[in-house]
Amino acid sequence: MPNPKVAAGSSRDMTTGSVAKKLILFAIPVLGGSIFTQLYNVVDSIVVGQFVGAAALAAVGISFPISMLVNSIFAGLGTGSSVLVSQYYGAGQKKELNEMVNTTYTLALIIGAILTVVGMLVARPVLELLKTPDNVIDNATIYLRIVMFGSLGHLFYNMGAAILRGLGDSKWPMYFLIICAVLNIILDLLFVIAFHWDVAGVAWATIIAQLISGIGVVIRTVKGGYGVSISLKSLRVDGHKALMLAKIGIPSALSMLISSLGMLVIQRFNNSFGSDFLAGMTIMMKIDGFALIPLQALGMAITTFVGQNLGANKEDRVHKGVRTTMILIIAIGLVMGLIMYTLGYQLGGLFTKEAPAREVCQIGLRIVFIMYIAMGLQQAFNGIMRGAGAVSIPMIISFICLMVRIPVAYFLAIRRNDYRGIFYSMIISSYCGAILLYLYYKFGGWKKHVAVRKQAGLPKEEAPAEEPAE
Repeated sequence: MPNPKVAAGSSRDMTTGSVAKKLILFAIPVLGGSIFTQLYNVVDSIVVGQFVGAAALAAVGISFPISMLVNSIFAGLGTGSSVLVSQYYGAGQKKELNEMVNTTYTLALIIGAILTVVGMLVARPVLELLKTPDNVIDNATIYLRIVMFGSLGHLFYNMGAAILRGLGDSKWPMYFLIICAVLNIILDLLFVIAFHWDVAGVAWATIIAQLISGIGVVIRTVKGGYGVSISLKSLRVDGHKALMLAKIGIPSALSMLISSLGMLVIQRFNNSFGSDFLAGMTIMMKIDGFALIPLQALGMAITTFVGQNLGANKEDRVHKGVRTTMILIIAIGLVMGLIMYTLGYQLGGLFTKEAPAREVCQIGLRIVFIMYIAMGLQQAFNGIMRGAGAVSIPMIISFICLMVRIPVAYFLAIRRNDYRGIFYSMIISSYCGAILLYLYYKFGGWKKHVAVRKQAGLPKEEAPAEEPAE
């Protein structure tokens, strides 16, 4: 008999039990992990801003959308893997689940190595193409090349965390993020304040911490009692699984690439307003990242919830999960918007003492505070579509939103020489995306994209003999 701890109804099985409880218990560790992720990103910015200067802080901010461009490919692979893992888990197909995990890690190693080399080679040319200010470009190049050099560790964390979440385990990804965040903070202080490595020290601290968390999450995948085995012999690309992964992962990656490319275009617009604006914008985006954490956590929770329940042919339960998620999203979006509106200047003071940058941060947050409900709805609807494997239409919607945001930013910010237009473009594109995704959820055939379903009349295979230690 299967161990009752890991049979249907266990903490990792989202196909039974209270819908709200399952979603919240899954989302809380994701929330905790994301807070620590933002924490060590914020510490990077605080250390640079306070101990190096605003120009160096701008260099870190400029590098962010470029590194995100590469990471979007990693995230696309992770999304595809998480979706298929959750569906295989819900359907109880253990052999296919194991093949999917091994295929994902093998592809990650190959693609990650290629992108790491390419990213280091094109760092400076891309920064020049974006017309990065002369007083920023050298530091931005140093930071970006080091981050690209260490991107493989970050990739393996993303892949391993996606797999564990697909299995319903959001706790261990959080544990490794906490380790990563604490180590990153310690190394930031050591490399920048004690060793005086400036921007390079922040970059080295980041990649060392990410490498350790990446190694840890892979070991956990193998040793955690999930019924998954990885070895040199099993690490290979299964053609059918790779094709399934590509069908979900490529559109997901393209959607993120589109968003990242849009950020690069917007970054070029941002660069025209000088280093004070760039520093303030960097601070605002760090603060904004914290506001989005609970919304993103619910988006990840509903992805696994939808994947497991569609895999188990429980569509009524999927709709209950969607309703619960919508209520939570709207409530959290209202609270986050209020906090951003009232505390913008004070929060900016955590990063820099320079008034111009703090004023930009405050103005930006007071404009975009109404955006958080729309951003939350986007996270939720994207999570629902990802869980079903329906990623092509969301990709197209991302492109449409980009085509809205860029011209709005150009006409309201560049043509009028008013940086506030950058913030207005964020609001307009966010609500555009939320409305279009809702229409697809309401009227589209997104449930037809499910790749893996439990066969009628067949029980799930037995779960592993022991519950993974927490």
